Amino acid sequence: MLYPAQLSHFYFTGTLLTSYRGLDQLLVKITDNAKTIMADSVNNYVSINSTDVYSSLLTFVMPAMKCCGVMNGSDFDQSTTFQRDYSYNGQQITLRYPVPCCKFDGSYKPQANCPVDFNSSNSNINQGCWPLLQTELDQYGRIVAYVCLGIIGLQVNTNTSTDSESGIKAIEESAITKSESCAVKDAVNRQPHYMDGAGEKFNEDDFQARQSG
Repeated sequence: MLYPAQLSHFYFTGTLLTSYRGLDQLLVKITDNAKTIMADSVNNYVSINSTDVYSSLLTFVMPAMKCCGVMNGSDFDQSTTFQRDYSYNGQQITLRYPVPCCKFDGSYKPQANCPVDFNSSNSNINQGCWPLLQTELDQYGRIVAYVCLGIIGLQVNTNTSTDSESGIKAIEESAITKSESCAVKDAVNRQPHYMDGAGEKFNEDDFQARQSG
């Protein structure tokens, strides 16, 4: 027989497992979608001055995360929308990579002749954004998921514990009531009984009362 506390434990554990699987699946979907969005942004990138959503996203993300492309700067080789003709310091140049792939100083100016000449020292062309973003998602995404899971678990445990305590308390109260009832009946049955002249049965208390009367 399973008592309320045991039922609470099983219910709590099952809910946690279900919630964990759901959150874990959600994290997978978020990760997959994030990589897809990143790849689409690279494929549809236009320029640092463009206001389209893809260009705007990479113009913000790549300098902030110090990265270039999905896996590296060569990802932009396949981009058909990338506008490579660019005016920089009064001269027209052909961009090998997007300007946001450059390393920037505190004034948000490209370092050491970038974007005229991209290299590993003045740019992030060898560092892809996806490995960095995936690490962030794995770290902080799971933290958020575990916090949510903990809140769910706490609520479930509190509710089921309350139900269990109520159930146990009800059982205890019923047992006490039955015990008291049995004790009273037993005490009555154990008292000496007397018979009056009419054959009526009475106990010690009745006998004392009759003697006093």
